[in-house]
Amino acid sequence: MLVEFRTLASREPGLNARYAAGHARTVNGLAAALETLCNEAGLKPHVPPRAMAEFILAVASGFNLERAANPVALPVEALLRMVPRALGFNAEEEDQ
Repeated sequence: MLVEFRTLASREPGLNARYAAGHARTVNGLAAALETLCNEAGLKPHVPPRAMAEFILAVASGFNLERAANPVALPVEALLRMVPRALGFNAEEEDQ
């Protein structure tokens, strides 16, 4: 439903501006949480926390759309292997 709302909001400048402000808060909060988690775990991602947050939110939207069409698409086991690499972590860091 979020994707549908975002599509509709993008066509109305006022609504889109309000959505964009809320979305920016979500991205900033997620980026801050990821930065904290990485620091506490001693991990050094190869991409900035903000890019990681934007990626996670974008993948989540696509994941939800894919699962709407195919409920067994993208098994969790596969995601757990792909996402750390996509976020810029080395395979050695994944085992920590």
